Amino acid sequence: WAGLPSELVDLILQRLASVSDYFRFGATCTAWHDVVTENINYLLSQKHPMLIVPLNAQDVWSLYSIKDNKLLPLPFQVPYVDRFVGSSNRWLVTVDDDLVVRLLNPLCLVLGKQIDRDLNTYITLPPLDPPCFVFNHICKVVLSANPTSSPDDYMVMAIFSVDHHVAYIRPNRDKEWTYVHHNWGVLHDLIYYRDRFCAIGYKGEIIYFNVADRSFFKYLPINHNVDLENFEIKYLVESLAG
Repeated sequence: WAGLPSELVDLILQRLASVSDYFRFGATCTAWHDVVTENINYLLSQKHPMLIVPLNAQDVWSLYSIKDNKLLPLPFQVPYVDRFVGSSNRWLVTVDDDLVVRLLNPLCLVLGKQIDRDLNTYITLPPLDPPCFVFNHICKVVLSANPTSSPDDYMVMAIFSVDHHVAYIRPNRDKEWTYVHHNWGVLHDLIYYRDRFCAIGYKGEIIYFNVADRSFFKYLPINHNVDLENFEIKYLVESLAG
């Protein structure tokens, strides 16, 4: 089996039904493990949702496959000062006391590995300004693309602080965050949809971010019979139909 042509092994890999099958495939032999490592982006592209669950060891976490109803054999460690604030494009987002945002690829994290040396695993962004010591001041962080597959062409946008300010950064181009000034009041949620960042305001208006002039524009109104201002928090969710 170890001598199968790599093209054939790739075809087998693409037909595996679950994340657990993927890891069992890689455990078969050294040659197949190498193929799994080289094709990690394929696993990242899978749409099966996974949860992060704590293990008994301090600061050690693992992934739980909802589809397979089991823990994956993939424990990873996160710096104890960091707190999870979400995920985007299969990367985890954490923040520390100084509002330093970090992106972590859980599928590449290995216990004992020095994660801060591998850009496919761990990306540290500049701190948001002004720094504060309240973790929940980071409301949402969204990536336009997966840093593994698009290392030179992705943007990170964040909603932060009690006033829900907005900032963005292109990690491989910018050395600091660019802060977006807008007149749409408090923004409740943010997603990346059809090649643009879209946000929802407190009145339920959908707005989009124009990269060219660094500003938000009205995208579309929502037809609804309920006054959305009465709802404390509003969310944007992409439908299954896209």
